[in-house]
Amino acid sequence: PSGTLGANGWYVSNVTVTGSAADATSGVASTQTRLNGGAWGGNSVTITTDGTHTVEGLAYDVAGNVSSTVSTTIRRDTVPPTASLNIPAPNGANGWFVTNPTVSTGGSDATSGIAASQVRVNGGAWQSSAVVSGDGTHTVEGRAQDNAGHWSSTVSATVRVDTTPPTANASLPAPNGQNGWYVSPVTVTAQGSDAASGIA
Repeated sequence: PSGTLGANGWYVSNVTVTGSAADATSGVASTQTRLNGGAWGGNSVTITTDGTHTVEGLAYDVAGNVSSTVSTTIRRDTVPPTASLNIPAPNGANGWFVTNPTVSTGGSDATSGIAASQVRVNGGAWQSSAVVSGDGTHTVEGRAQDNAGHWSSTVSATVRVDTTPPTANASLPAPNGQNGWYVSPVTVTAQGSDAASGIA
């Protein structure tokens, strides 16, 4: 076979398989090849589609003898996988997490299958899964690799975490009576502060 070899025995380009033979007495007259049980043809065949293929070859000598059939398996995958992020549904309101979620990456590949998937948070190290910790807005990225060695495009999502309750206080006007007493209706205003998601 002749082509660009990727990982795990998978080719990542077109593959040309050429037959050769030897005969010690009358010499070789011709060699033939065929692809996936098709018609016998010339001494080479080119594989241009993804998948697992069987190439067979045989030879004729000048005296008219035919060799046994030999075969080889060629696996070709030229298409990168597709990655997807596995992020649980937010357990707070308005798309916020109120606990630290664990995220990971999945993937699909129609030909050689998925070999690995990785995720990272805020541009950190790639890993198999990650806990998104720390209040605030985080960027989660994922990627997948197929068995032929192709990496997918990177996919990303935003994860918002707020595990800290807000702080509340009441705002009162100064008493308008004596000794801290109010002598008319009082308007009390609730106020609050929150560093992550803000006050709702």
